[in-house]
Amino acid sequence: MVKKRKRFAAKLICALLIVTLCVPVSFAEETEPAEPVTPDPVTIYEPTPVRAVFTSKNTSDVDALRVEWDEVADATYYYVYRQDPETLKWSRITDSAGKARTVNATYIGCFDTEAVSGQFNRYKVLAQRKVPGPAPEGALLKKKITDEEGSLGAWYLAPVKLTSVTRPMDDTLQVKWEGSENVEVQYAENMLFKNPVSQEVKGTEILLMGLKAKKTYYVRVRSILDTEDGTRVESSWALSPEALGPRTVSITYLKAANGKKFNLRAIAKLKRLHGYDTAQGGCTDGTYIYQIFENRITKKCKIAKFKKKSYQLVKVSKALKVGHGNDITYNSKTKELVVTYSGTKKYFVTTVNPKSLKIKKQIPVILPTHLSGLKASDVKNIEAYSAIYYDEGSDQYLLKIRGGRVVLILNGSFKPIRAIVPPQKNTDITGQTIIQLGDYILRAQSELQSKDKNIINVFDRVSGSYVSTMNLKLSGELENMYEMDGKLYGTVFKKEYKTKYKKVKKKYKKKVKVKKKKGKWTFKWKTFVKYVKKKYKTLYRQAYTFIINVF
Repeated sequence: MVKKRKRFAAKLICALLIVTLCVPVSFAEETEPAEPVTPDPVTIYEPTPVRAVFTSKNTSDVDALRVEWDEVADATYYYVYRQDPETLKWSRITDSAGKARTVNATYIGCFDTEAVSGQFNRYKVLAQRKVPGPAPEGALLKKKITDEEGSLGAWYLAPVKLTSVTRPMDDTLQVKWEGSENVEVQYAENMLFKNPVSQEVKGTEILLMGLKAKKTYYVRVRSILDTEDGTRVESSWALSPEALGPRTVSITYLKAANGKKFNLRAIAKLKRLHGYDTAQGGCTDGTYIYQIFENRITKKCKIAKFKKKSYQLVKVSKALKVGHGNDITYNSKTKELVVTYSGTKKYFVTTVNPKSLKIKKQIPVILPTHLSGLKASDVKNIEAYSAIYYDEGSDQYLLKIRGGRVVLILNGSFKPIRAIVPPQKNTDITGQTIIQLGDYILRAQSELQSKDKNIINVFDRVSGSYVSTMNLKLSGELENMYEMDGKLYGTVFKKEYKTKYKKVKKKYKKKVKVKKKKGKWTFKWKTFVKYVKKKYKTLYRQAYTFIINVF
């Protein structure tokens, strides 16, 4: 009986095991939900005070503080918050209508027009995008984009308003302003404020004395603030009327030993530059001058290297594939030349060894889909990069997009940071080179072999707002500019026709006496040859260097 019970128990256990193994079991409720994918951390750049920032339609300007950040992949919107310095509470910055501002992912920067002047404005940025996977439809995920402290900030000072600049006497200037009683006043004999005289003033006016009679002076004023931690804060400049608008600027050609205009082409053609006769970009490294010459048939370029003082030719490169070679600059940090590709290849610049004048590498400058200050159409319609300049102080490049007004700001590694879109000025004149001098960007424009369309437009280097236009008394095609030893130099490509003479054979017929019959001479026609001078014109493509008398 006991054996039967044991056998029954054993059979029962086996049956239960079989049933357990055969019945399917769902573990769906025990599975952990997938974690939502979050945006990558992004750097928020230190906010920058700006002046006269033009809107996309260039219909108005504002005084603001610029906030920029890195792009977040697949972001839908960005929310920008400013902290109240007293309550330490965060609130969204607002637009012109007073509504909380939402920045579309098309942009990675915005302007805070209500930044408080005279205080430290602290910001943080939140990126939002749809959560993938099982999250409810339309749900958004917030991700802080900050530094270690969770935010970045900057002091901001609103610019003062320059109300009047008068000349009570020949040697004095009366300057008045409003908006601040702690300012810095600068005046100079040149519109770009090279080597200005500076004074700090407490009040709303100043009488500048000891000036030269019948001399034009340029004045600018900005608000200043010394913080408790010793930081000097400055607003953007307010300019006097003399520093704004168009003006005519004279030039002075450099002279050769024979007293004629100094011609780079005449020197360079003596050494492997036959056929390379069209001057293009030029720059200096402080010791040597580098000038690009293009071969219009082969579409290649050569770089000629000259000594700075004597302009003695040092070296000429081999034929380089740098396209049109429209512009060139020198990077003092990496010790290399950088040339714009200008139409041969989209998105590329080329680095060149200044000693060997050989190409080092071709570098693609790829624009992100969303760049602060740049519209998506600007990226889509890009042809190439036409002009470039390296600024040693900021370790940044200015890179102009060909076929438009957009100027890109790149870091020293050619990564785009933001864009400046200057207003529409002289859009019918072809763009040439671009350089930065102090607080200003100078963009040269020239219309082929024009006698009256060689200009330099001046823009604010931070905001891109228009300052002035310099009309040069120059015929030809302004190709490049560079600053050297405190002077602004330029090079003009000029077509010149020279009259020459050559001896040519000329046949003519003449009656000559043959013989005399019955007292009369008989004649016949005879062909003769003589040499005469024939006048003709020969085309020469020259490259003259000159000083632009703006300092």
